Order: sequence, then C-alpha cells, then structure tokens
Amino acid sequence: MRILSWVLMVWWSCVAWVGVAAGQGAGDGGTSGGRGGVIARVEWGWDGAVAAGRWAPVRVWLNGGGAGETSKGGMVVVEHVQDLTQSVRWMVGAATTPGRVTAHEVLVNMPVGMGGAKVKWVGQDGAEEELEYDGLGLVSGLSGDGSGVLNVSGDSRGIVAGVGVRSLGRAFPSPTNLGVGWVGASQVGEAGATDRWKGVGVATVEAGMLPVTSAAYQGLEALVVDGDSAAPSGAVSAVASWVRWGGTLVIVATGEGGGWRRWLGDDAGMVEVGGPGLVDAPSDLRAWMAREGEWRATGVRAVEREAAEGGERAGASTVAYAASDRMTGRLVRVTAAGERRGWTTRWRPGSGPEGLIAEGPVGLGWVVVLGVEPRGVYAGLDEGGTRRAWEDVLRVGLAGYLGRPVKQGGAHNEAVGEVLNAVLTVPELDRGMVWWIVGGVVLLAALLGPVDAVVLKRLGAGQRSWQTALVWVGVGVVVAGVMPRVVRTADSRMDRVVTVDGVAGEDGSVREGYVSGVTGLFAGRGGRWEPPRGEGAAWWHGVGVDPYEEFRLGSGRRGGRGGVRVFSPLQVVQAGVEGGERGTVVGVFEQGPWTYRSFADQRVVGLGWRAKVERDAGGYAVRIEGLGEGVSVLRARVLAGGGWSWVTLASEGGAWVGRAEEGSMRRVVVGSGEESSGRGVARDSGPGSGEEPALPASVAAASAGVASGLVDWDAAGMLAGAMSRGAAMGRMSSGGAWAVVEMELSGGVGLGEGIVAGGEHVETRRVFARVAALVSGGAGAEVRVD
Repeated sequence: MRILSWVLMVWWSCVAWVGVAAGQGAGDGGTSGGRGGVIARVEWGWDGAVAAGRWAPVRVWLNGGGAGETSKGGMVVVEHVQDLTQSVRWMVGAATTPGRVTAHEVLVNMPVGMGGAKVKWVGQDGAEEELEYDGLGLVSGLSGDGSGVLNVSGDSRGIVAGVGVRSLGRAFPSPTNLGVGWVGASQVGEAGATDRWKGVGVATVEAGMLPVTSAAYQGLEALVVDGDSAAPSGAVSAVASWVRWGGTLVIVATGEGGGWRRWLGDDAGMVEVGGPGLVDAPSDLRAWMAREGEWRATGVRAVEREAAEGGERAGASTVAYAASDRMTGRLVRVTAAGERRGWTTRWRPGSGPEGLIAEGPVGLGWVVVLGVEPRGVYAGLDEGGTRRAWEDVLRVGLAGYLGRPVKQGGAHNEAVGEVLNAVLTVPELDRGMVWWIVGGVVLLAALLGPVDAVVLKRLGAGQRSWQTALVWVGVGVVVAGVMPRVVRTADSRMDRVVTVDGVAGEDGSVREGYVSGVTGLFAGRGGRWEPPRGEGAAWWHGVGVDPYEEFRLGSGRRGGRGGVRVFSPLQVVQAGVEGGERGTVVGVFEQGPWTYRSFADQRVVGLGWRAKVERDAGGYAVRIEGLGEGVSVLRARVLAGGGWSWVTLASEGGAWVGRAEEGSMRRVVVGSGEESSGRGVARDSGPGSGEEPALPASVAAASAGVASGLVDWDAAGMLAGAMSRGAAMGRMSSGGAWAVVEMELSGGVGLGEGIVAGGEHVETRRVFARVAALVSGGAGAEVRVD
C-alpha cells in the first residue's frame, strides 16, 4: 500500500502542477527562444549563489516551442549529491506553454563541497533532456543561453537580495564574485577571524521573480525591497512568513505612496511614515560615515589580475566619509503599539522621536523601514560612501551573520553531527554471530577437503573435485548473503532531535511553532521505509554526520563523483499542501540491514502552550503549560536582560513551575557582532575554562539517569533555521522586556508535530515571552506591571 500511495502521490503532483505551471512558482519569460530543447536556461539560487545547508530556489525555464504546438506535461528533476552515502532527486511537476518560455521553481538543499548537479526534463511522453553543472556552471549540453553559474559556499558568505534598490547592488559585489579576506582583527573582535562585511554579496532580483515559498528565502541574510515594488501577492506572503521565523527585511519607503504597508501586513501599525522633504543630516549618521573603516574598491579577481600583470596591488584602504548636510527623505515615527513591541528609531535629524530609520521585531524576525535612499546621504561620486551608509542600515539585522564564526563545513552540518552522536545507539553484534561465521568456515573447509576426498573416491569420480568445489563455494556465497538478513537482525530504531521555537502572545498563548529537526534511522533489518509524517508542509532532505570531511577526504573535485553511494537516491516530490504552502513528500526508500541513514527537516506546526515569565527582585518566576502528558523536563534556563539563569521546573497541576535566580549561569547573550560566537543564542564569558557551569543539584538529580542522552544546547540551537531564530531571541531579550525560556524534554514527547516512533527522542523547546514585573504593593500585596 505504501508503494501504491507513493506512485499515486507522484502522479497527482504531476497532474496538479501541470494545471498551475504558469501560475504558482512560474514566471513568464516571453516568446520561445534560447536553447533548442525543452530546457531554455537554468538560474541557480541568488545570482548563482547557493548557501550550503539551507534551502535555495532554482528557476528552470521551459521552452514551449511555437504558438501552434501543444503543451507538454512532465517533471523537472534536479539531482545532486547530498553526502558521501546518498544523492537526492528533487521533482516538480511542470508543463510547457506554447509560444512562451516559462519559469518553474524547484527548491534545493545542497551540501558544502558539492560541485556538481544535473537538471533534467522528463516528459510524460518518455522524452528526456539533461544538463550537467559543476561548481562554475554548465559543463555538458551547452547550447545557446543555457549556461548558468552554480556556486555553493559555506558560512563565509552572506547573501543579501535586493529588489528595486539600485544603489545596494552598486555598493556591494555579486555573491558569486566575493573574496573573503583574513585580517588581524575583524568586526567580531577575534584575532585572525574573517571580516564578515567583506563576505556580504548582493543579488539583484526582479520583483516578479521573487519565490512564492517561504523556505526559498532561508539562504538569505537579508532581503531589501523597494516599498513600491510590484511583487506577486504570493511572494509577499512568503516573505512575511520567512520574516516571522527569523528573517531580516529592509523596506525602502522613499516613494510618496504607502506601498511599504503591503510588506508589513498586519504589523504596518508599528510605524507611521511622513511625507517627503528635506532634512538635516542626523548626528549618528554623521558619526558612522566619519568613522575610519576598510573598503575595497575592486573585486578580488581584479586585484589578483592587476598584481599578476605587474601593477600595484590595490589593497584595502582606510577611508572616512562625510555625510551630506541636507538630504531628501521621509521621517518615520514609531507608534505606541510599536514601542510596546520594542521598535526604535535611528538617524534622527532633530531632537524629536522621528528618524529616517525605524526598526524592530516582527515575530522572531527583524524589519527595518528606511525613509531615505542611502545613495542620497553621501555627496561623493564613488560607491564607498554609499556602502558605508548601507552597512549602518543593515548592521542590526545582520548581527547574527556578522557574529557567526566561519566553519568550513558550515555550522549547520557541525550541529547535525553533534546531535546525532548524542542520541545514536547502534546495537552490538551478538557473540553468536562469531560462532556462526566460524562454523560456516569450518563446514566449508570440510566439504572442500575430507568430505569431497572420501565421497568422490568411493564414487570413482575424483576428477570431478573441481566441479564440486565450485558447487560448495557457490553454496557458501549464497548462505553468506542470506544468513546476515536472518541472523544479523535487531530492532530498528528512529532517533530524533528537534528544536521547537514559539512566540507567546500578549495573553501568554503560543499558537504555532517552528520546528528544526534531525532524524536518524537505524535499520535492524532490511526493508522499505519512509520518513515520519507530521502536520503541515515539511521540508525534508538527507544529511550526513560530517559531509565536509566526507567530501574532502573521498569525493574528488567534481561534486563527489568518486564517492561510494551506500543508499539509492532519495526521491522527493515538491507539491502543494492543502490550506498552506507547498512542501516535500519523500518517497518510500529501501535501506539495507544494519545501516544508518539521517535526515533533516523543518516545518511550522500548531501548538497549545502557555508561557508566563514574571520578574521580582532576585530573579524570574516561570510557568509553562501545555507541554503534554508523560513529559520530563531534564533542564531549563531563562535568558533575559543579557544573561542566562538556571531554573528548576517542577510539575504542578498540569503545568511546569519554577523560579530562576538571576545570573546563576556565566553566560551572556549574543547581542552584536562584537560579542557573538554563533553558538545558539549565547556563549560563555567570564573566567574559567569556558565550559558550561555545572547543573544545579536539583536539576542534576532529575537528569542523572539520562545524562548520556542530553543534547548540547548550542548544537541544538545551530540546526538549520534554529540559529537565526536563536540570534533574534538573544538580541530582543537583551533589554529585559522579553525573555527566552529554554527547556530540554524527554519521554512521552510528541515532538511538537505528531511524530511517534521507537528510539531516542530529545526535544529542545524555546519560548519567547514578554516579562511581567512583580513589585511590592501597599500591605505586602503584589502588583503586576506589564
């Protein structure tokens, strides 16, 4: 039944997508042209840049032929190596439009070090067409304008997309033309670290070509849009969802209209934007422009070429810029609702609260409303001053990227290895297996030696000994192949580690959460399997424990073609989910006995939690409801006001209640590039070895029996998607008005998504809630102040 269901799902996906190929996820590229085949061209990621370990869009343009031709239905397939053990095929149903070239969107999740991919068209009539790419572009099937750049990178590069903002694209290089220099001291304040601003590249995107799926934006550090851009409503909704769960959006509201409101949706009431006019240069803008800083006027390739030709090497120069005395802009004011949510203004031209920049949180994301074009704040002709102004606009929203350490294999991949190693349990071989092997070898030796000699001699067929030897060896091979499936069996298990983040409303209710999970499947016996199903649209992909090391040690230069594939390719259909965005449907796959295969996934789920955090003179009172039955809280902590505090939670009437002593952990929040390490939402500070402080006695006693199953909080906080959300929580809780309650749960956990399977299950839940202050009233009464 599972195989039949899978076939029907693929077929229905094809039929559904054929009907809407020119609608959702598709763009119109005009009349037919380009390559002579069905695939006209392929556009990878953001100007060819793809962030490793994060979802990115691939736009495949299909040639519909002449106006009198019939439409062709089929499927677009993107195939690439996922890690050393497996590859993946992303499949999207599509159809051509006669007389037009239309775009169809496929989302990919590529590992670092992966240098190759294939793009295929598989028609319903059996026709196939294939293009092959390496890390620099098209390497086979080249014809017309079919080539496209494919550049996959790890944490060293920060991709920013710009829509309708020309000065941004002029001030920063393309993300595929970056040189990340190593300097003695960088923006993160660590000797020998990378200057992260040199790794920021801007991809210019047309408004009509913005993806309509929120997962497609995960590879961006920020999205900068002209408020009046005519983007499709589906794209605006996708951006809103991405922002709510950790994305950074900059809205340039310099036009006379109110188009910027469309991008904020229900949160447009956080700010008010005035009419255009001349304003004096703000003092904080003058100070930022005048600070000395590095800016490289030419790309690395141009610098290296000039040096090779014997010219003077153009290095980074220390430059200070002067802001224009007067500039045209629109002043932005934060409303009372915005102030309650933590919105503030910058670039204030006068003593009033209005500024040319207003910024603040939306969910777990960050939104900047910009009332001036940065090109207009600098009177010079070169782009250095414009870039300096844009850096000030972006620096708060990019704090997570600027403070994230560079990992060759990517911080996400490192986290996957850590969490899987924490829960991985593979049964040991029974000693009986050894005796089976010994007995089999002795029996084969006896059959080939004395048994053959005695039996054949009595039958007078000694000349047939070579034939009987072949028979016995053949029998031995068959038995050796069959017996492990019979004898070497164990209970299969599914280990799963997830991080679930939720934001509490004004009433303390947490209605939905974002899940980042890693699943490891140990097959005790061979068979067919499928990832667990949950509610909503999920985005699944295969992942290795340490893909960077695997590629570096055994893959070869061209995308790991020299590696040995242990598993068959993972077949993943991308299709719409009723009542929501599209997601992935992973097909049933075969897995041999005693093999371990791992996956990562992300999804938005409905939650029924309630959270309350109250502050008194010495700490915080915490109350969490709705965690579910049979749950054990192994440990918990509270982040507020720039520091962590341990909290011991005890079950009380269906809720978990406890109190945190302020400052009981030597931890500081990641608040800016100067203090961040990229490890979850906090890092060690203060004296000592830098190791995490010992658990309080009560917490240690409660978790003594499961200490080996505890997952490192920093690793759980670096799973794909969880890192940006954690950085946002840390930034917004530093003022003390909001707090993060982080808990590790085990036993009876529903994983926040309705998934139940045998094995080790560990869940980290992070709740972002407003802090209510408790102050003493008249006769010892307590009064809550929100």
